[in-house]
Amino acid sequence: MTVEHCQHIYRQYEVLFAPQPPAAACQFLSNVELTLQHQVAETNERMLHQAERLKAEGTTVSACEEQLQEIENCITVFLRENGESGSLSLAAIITSALCTLCRRNLVMEGAAASAGEQLIDLTSRDGAWFLEELCSMLGNVSALVTLFQRCPLPHDLELPAPSLTIQAVYLANCVYTCLQELNSNFRQIIFPEALRCMIKGEPTLKSMLSELEQLVEHSSDGLGLQGLADNLQATTGLDHDGHNHYLHITRMLRAHYSELIQPHSLDEDGQETPKMSAGQMLLVAFDGMFTQLETAFGQLTDKLSSLEVPSAWRKVDVLKEARATQLNVFDSPNQRQLMEEVFFLKRLQTIRDFFRVCSSFAQTLTGTCPPAEDLLPINGPGGVGKPLFRRSSAAGSGLLVISEEQMTHPIKAFTAEFVRLMLMGLPGQALGLALCSTLSALGLDVVAQVEVKDFGAEIKVCVLTVPCRCRSTDTPPVF
Repeated sequence: MTVEHCQHIYRQYEVLFAPQPPAAACQFLSNVELTLQHQVAETNERMLHQAERLKAEGTTVSACEEQLQEIENCITVFLRENGESGSLSLAAIITSALCTLCRRNLVMEGAAASAGEQLIDLTSRDGAWFLEELCSMLGNVSALVTLFQRCPLPHDLELPAPSLTIQAVYLANCVYTCLQELNSNFRQIIFPEALRCMIKGEPTLKSMLSELEQLVEHSSDGLGLQGLADNLQATTGLDHDGHNHYLHITRMLRAHYSELIQPHSLDEDGQETPKMSAGQMLLVAFDGMFTQLETAFGQLTDKLSSLEVPSAWRKVDVLKEARATQLNVFDSPNQRQLMEEVFFLKRLQTIRDFFRVCSSFAQTLTGTCPPAEDLLPINGPGGVGKPLFRRSSAAGSGLLVISEEQMTHPIKAFTAEFVRLMLMGLPGQALGLALCSTLSALGLDVVAQVEVKDFGAEIKVCVLTVPCRCRSTDTPPVF
């Protein structure tokens, strides 16, 4: 045993057992754990609230499904036993219910339209987000018009048939369903899988995102996505050259982006065979939900524009009020195509914003500190210079633990913008047209009702109270 050996053992003892100042890494991990525990506590509190609400309602999904099936069986028996008179009476009852729902829908759309750019924060008194309320409303309407189709009624061949206008209602509900699936699938599939890939350090995802950033940088004419979208909307007037220039840039960007997410690989013979990497599959799945929404919206506008609506119907109150909530009128195919390109740019920005903040969160969970500039979206839906994500003061400097609400902000911002600028007013018009056609099939001459009161361009005939004298104690959700 030499002196040097003893000193070496002593140094080892000091390293293992002597008091040491707290390491920065330990403090960092401790702060992350505390912040995550706080988020878990908040989530548990919300779950307990929902459980108490379900318990107070005193029912279950299975019980509701059984009751619904029983009601459908009773309606089938009623129609079979009463024939034509049964169909007429059921159609009248359904039309009366549609009148009530139509008025409630107008109130809800009016509240959403009045919220303007703050629509993303709009909730009912029960705390439900505006999209959930509107989806629920259109779902109820779709169920009623489906039931109406079981009542065969004659219709005037010069007027839109109820079956055609009901299709427009279905398509409007489909658009809301796509928006709902965009938000729910993002929470349940895209967000967890993206975070897993980021933590794992999936190289194919990093490569895809890097290529996307380069594509946007090189193909946006130096304006960025938000700047390109603003210029595209601002040149719709007399500046045709500027409009065509920005539209061309956007379409080229769309073409390059489509090529980017297509599977490309070479087999042993040098032939190109479609094969997707993990990063590509995630990006394609994410983008596919936006594409589905774009397709559904195109089908809705195509159906509404294809209906030959009598000019007198357009003076009915429900149609005029619904049309008044529209910020963009899609009577022109060019206008619709323009706004579709604008929202393609917003789609790309939403995808970039999400993956940027997801990457920052992944760095936190893996023990590395993301730079502050990664937290701020560049020309994102929230606007230039507005921080979407802030560090928790309890977490300490340099720590970023993002809540689920913050992570979903880009998607919710896109949803609110889409409803406000694209969808608002169209479901109300579809429902109004369906109502006019069903009333006409029941024998009410809507055109004559309008002509009787037509004293000028500003006339607005209340079709809801003429045939049904609807009275309801139901009130729409208060936002």
